This record gives sequence, C-alpha cells and structure tokens, in this order.
Amino acid sequence: MFGNGLFFYICRKFIMKKILIILGVFISTLSFSQVDNATFLTKYTTFYEYNSYSDEFEITGEGWMNSYLTCTKDYYYFQIEDGDEGKVFWEYDDENENEYGWDVYFTEDDRKVVFDYENQRIIFYYEYNKYEELYTKYMVLTKISKE
Repeated sequence: MFGNGLFFYICRKFIMKKILIILGVFISTLSFSQVDNATFLTKYTTFYEYNSYSDEFEITGEGWMNSYLTCTKDYYYFQIEDGDEGKVFWEYDDENENEYGWDVYFTEDDRKVVFDYENQRIIFYYEYNKYEELYTKYMVLTKISKE
C-alpha cells in the first residue's frame, strides 16, 4: 500500500512540474509579443548571401561594428557606428505566428526583420528573389544589449 501511495505522489509532482514548465514557457513568449519602444546596441554583424549553385547561404563579411536599433510600433531607426540614422516604417506580422516565438516585421522597402530572442540576434533579410522564393541576402546582428 505504501508503494502505491508513493508512486502516485511522485506522478503528481512530475505532472505539476511539467505544467509549471509549460506555463513558464507560455508566459515568457507572451512577454515578447511585439517590440515596442526599445533601443538595442549590437556589437557584431555577419552578412550572408545565397549561393544558387550550392543552394546554401555563405558568409560574405563579418566583424565588430557598433550599431543602434531604436524600435517603435510603426517604425525603427537604424544607425551604424557614428553614421546617419535611417528611419524605416514596418508592420508587425501577426498573421503568421511561428513556433519559434520570434517577432517578425515587414518593412516598407520589402525587407523582413526577425527578432530571435532565444539566440539573442536580430536578422534583416533583404533582396527578395521571386524566382527562388527567398531572400538572397541577410544580415545578423549579435552581441546585443538593451539600452
């Protein structure tokens, strides 16, 4: 009798632990459900370009480069080093929720901006190829801190 009671006690603790983990993951994804009024400092940038012969993306450049990304609901400012700021309007893509928990935006100039919170990176996709049905270039900003 004592063995069955112990078994049910362990099962209940295991189930409660799983429920708490799932609830924690759900709440953490809700807290990132759209970037509003934030400024990010990124320190490292990697550029990729699609190679149609190998059907893979290849690094075309990388290095330490300070850049600032200031986000609002309707647009963002992007500044590299001490250069000029550029203001770009964007729309949040709430129609295509993804299983990764990323925030995805599409800009007025046909770029795609992805906030990958788990890997702490911001990805800018550009130069969309309709024939290949993919963006042929992208830039990844890493070493991010929130200002």
